[in-house]
Amino acid sequence: MRTGSHVNAYFKGDHVAEASWFGAAASLPLLSLNAEYAARLTVKAVCAGKTEAVLGVPAQVLSQAQTLLPGLTGDMLRMGNALLPTGGPDDSMQVGRDLEDRHGPLYRLLTTLGKRAGQRLNQPV
Repeated sequence: MRTGSHVNAYFKGDHVAEASWFGAAASLPLLSLNAEYAARLTVKAVCAGKTEAVLGVPAQVLSQAQTLLPGLTGDMLRMGNALLPTGGPDDSMQVGRDLEDRHGPLYRLLTTLGKRAGQRLNQPV
């Protein structure tokens, strides 16, 4: 969900790599959902008496894939997990905003919508 939380999240391990993945994933339109839109969908589901609401296209695709092909879905999630950064040189934790100056211009571009959402939703930067 696009809330701007990537600047306030804590990262352990390979701090910059983890912050890069999380910041981009939490900001890109096809991977994250606008927080206000998610709130509207949630209220709509509650008012309709639904016990579950799967929000966003990636979550809906994953939910359907898990229903139809659970083994393949598990295998694909394991492969995706292998692409994520592994532990770093120490176990210290760093907050995302303290890592901002260690990212390049592509990261700044990819996280633009997330940062705007954070400003709109009063996330401290």
